Amino acid sequence: MSNFKNIYLRKLPSIGKIIEQLLEIKDSYPHTIVVKAIRQVIDDRKNSILKAQNEDQIKDIDLSIDGIIAEVKVRIKEMGMVDIRYAINATGDVLNSDLGSPLNEHAQKALINISKGYSTPSYDLCQLLAEITGAESGIIVNNNTAGILLTLNTICDGKEVIISRGEIEETKGSRLTDIIEKSGAKLISVG
Repeated sequence: MSNFKNIYLRKLPSIGKIIEQLLEIKDSYPHTIVVKAIRQVIDDRKNSILKAQNEDQIKDIDLSIDGIIAEVKVRIKEMGMVDIRYAINATGDVLNSDLGSPLNEHAQKALINISKGYSTPSYDLCQLLAEITGAESGIIVNNNTAGILLTLNTICDGKEVIISRGEIEETKGSRLTDIIEKSGAKLISVG
């Protein structure tokens, strides 16, 4: 590698230094999203430096902390945005979103924008959910029964599931024993 490339690579700020400059955004987005956006921007700059044929090409790359932070902010907002669109609910079912805990201000504003009609939340949040949790993938379902079925099928297919007899009851119209049977797991009731 050319000596001039090393000089420019050393000018790139550390992830920690960039995070220090993002205090106003850091609390509004998950840490994993912030770090991923920073790494993407730094990696883009590194790749541009390494691909440069001469020093003049590198001089066109914005290596300033302000330029990097500006691009990181754009990436964070893009990663945090969910492509939820209005949709016509022609299924005949009322969808239960089960949103849970309060959302940050950015998410609340996004929900206000799409809350005037039906929407497609389960199609677009999977990648963001995976990013937030660090999982390979994510899925959002509209009720407890679907969550139990998918979890048991994924983790316990062909294995035993131990449940207290007192907990075997109907879950929103579905019998827990039927859900376990459909998942491929084997119910072992105790107590």
